[in-house]
Amino acid sequence: MPSYLVILTGANGGLGKAIAQSWISLPVSGPISLHLVLVGRSKKALDSLKEELIATQSDFQMELTVSTVSDVDLSQVDELDEHWGRIKRATLNKPYDKQYFILNAGSLGDLSKPISGYTTKSIQTYMDVNVVSTLALTSHFLRHCQETGFKGKGYLINISSLLAIQPFPYWGTYAVGKAARDMIMATVAKEVREDQVRSLSYAPGPLDGLMQEAVRTSLGDLEQQSTYQKMHQEGKLVTCKDSATKLIHLLLEDAFASGSHVDYFDE
Repeated sequence: MPSYLVILTGANGGLGKAIAQSWISLPVSGPISLHLVLVGRSKKALDSLKEELIATQSDFQMELTVSTVSDVDLSQVDELDEHWGRIKRATLNKPYDKQYFILNAGSLGDLSKPISGYTTKSIQTYMDVNVVSTLALTSHFLRHCQETGFKGKGYLINISSLLAIQPFPYWGTYAVGKAARDMIMATVAKEVREDQVRSLSYAPGPLDGLMQEAVRTSLGDLEQQSTYQKMHQEGKLVTCKDSATKLIHLLLEDAFASGSHVDYFDE
């Protein structure tokens, strides 16, 4: 029976929650073992999602295990090693056939200011949460695959954005952070053989969620703000469910180029 491990950061809600829900809705063609490790800040939200997943999982061909790792604050960079230790213990160190590490956690930063309005402290805080944590956890995952003698295949998935490859005003720190995360995945693809670990940066599209709501109310560029408000009113934003489903299909098809940037709207 094939066994999958999925470690998912930022699983409290939004896209992270939808990704977790999509995994247990896999079109299973035979018995599989799936272990989800949900990582986030809120213990209450993670425990609630765990209960929901177990209650709604109805395919008897899927052997489902759900673990939670709460109180993970990625801005506290001195605690990242400790956080990884807790995540690693939650994986149970079983011989999985495939291990997926989905780096979904992230923040918007202050969208009300142009680059000229940034402070050194605000820049440092943003980069700690969105870049330093991603690079540190990626390093830990790669060593984990090496040290455990993992014989299957590992997958590193960065939740990216169009902003990683196309600049827009007032998105300075966000764009820099997403571009840096994309480059981490691209570098992994150059350093690690594809039959050991494959990497992907996935841009989920303009999602209809709390972060998009914050964009519509706080973005300093009024033209963009108006565009997003119109998209919301006309129902043109992407649902978290649809984007999560597309990501899971990408991973299962396994046809993407390692290190590449793939957008929700790509064919």
